[in-house]
Amino acid sequence: MPRLRKILFPTDFSESAEVAFNHAVTLASHFNAKLILFHAVLMYEEGLHLPEDAFPELDQLYHAMEERARASLAELGEKLRELRVERVVARGISASEEIVGYAKENKVDLIVMGTHGRKGLAHLVLGSVTDHVIRHGPVPVLTARTGSRPVDPAEGYKKIVVPTDLSEHSEIAGKWAVKLAEKYGAELHFVHVVEDDIHPAYFVTGKTSIFELIPEVLERSQEALARFARRVRAGSLPHKIRVLEGEAHVQVAQYAEAEKADLIVAGTRGLKGIEHILLGSTTERIIRRAPCAVLVTKKTE
Repeated sequence: MPRLRKILFPTDFSESAEVAFNHAVTLASHFNAKLILFHAVLMYEEGLHLPEDAFPELDQLYHAMEERARASLAELGEKLRELRVERVVARGISASEEIVGYAKENKVDLIVMGTHGRKGLAHLVLGSVTDHVIRHGPVPVLTARTGSRPVDPAEGYKKIVVPTDLSEHSEIAGKWAVKLAEKYGAELHFVHVVEDDIHPAYFVTGKTSIFELIPEVLERSQEALARFARRVRAGSLPHKIRVLEGEAHVQVAQYAEAEKADLIVAGTRGLKGIEHILLGSTTERIIRRAPCAVLVTKKTE
């Protein structure tokens, strides 16, 4: 986990952005990081229908929209008197491209943002701003949605769930989780989900769990998960390991809810092309269901 020196908080001033704001403040205050409040002014998402002869005045309209954005960012800044804060208003036609571009050019260490996204077919085909930033951004992204468990900036995170497929991608997430646990005195929960299905032919035995049918699967998975915890150096921290079965994103979300976790830290490698569009990744599915904020790390960081 790199040192957190710059945290980028893109906001559209929505309810989900307000939820994410507390996470940005929590991290900036505990890591003594600069918090960059960022808003992209997007002409074509403002619902404006202008006649052709109005185009010479577009710059004035942009300027007015930027001033409104700066005023809103200033209001947020009033809550952050003890932090180092920078306010940025950018122009563009794509919020996600502006966010990713700014993050790359200014070498931020983390992006914190709300997510509400699109629904139905539009979401599958187009994705959301947060989806795009997670896929294409140069650094980890912490997302929080409306209704997710709030965080107290003074207390920070106290229970952190780390879903892992035991790969190097999830190992990066594990190391991030360990560093955060050290900072906040949090308890770590390492979770591995076995997704193997039982063939219907075995239903006559009365066994509905792969762990009942093949007990070695549970034992070996627990051993592998314990080794994973040691590799990410969680040994000296309070932590638990848990092996579950079923659909990974469902089990992880349900576990986090049951344990009242306030953060999930997950790695992603995702899928590409049409396969990604139609299926998504496990981490993205966890974000949809998570009862708390989700920090997404990636191998390319």
